[in-house]
Amino acid sequence: MCAEHPEYLNDAQPMLTAARTGRTEVVALEMTGLLLELGADPTFKGADGRTAEAAARGRGLLDAADLMQEAAGEAPR
Repeated sequence: MCAEHPEYLNDAQPMLTAARTGRTEVVALEMTGLLLELGADPTFKGADGRTAEAAARGRGLLDAADLMQEAAGEAPR
């Protein structure tokens, strides 16, 4: 799907959805890892101005947030 629609990876929504809807840390981490492997940009911001990393951190999904932060080239907190 990403090969046919690379524009999907140039959108904050998939990363934000992974951060906001992951029921558990494992699900959020797996979704985040897959999106990053496909080339999603972890620095995109949603309409509210927040990154997916900030949304994940706010939900207590710290491993997923750290993965996004590392992918963005920042040292994890």
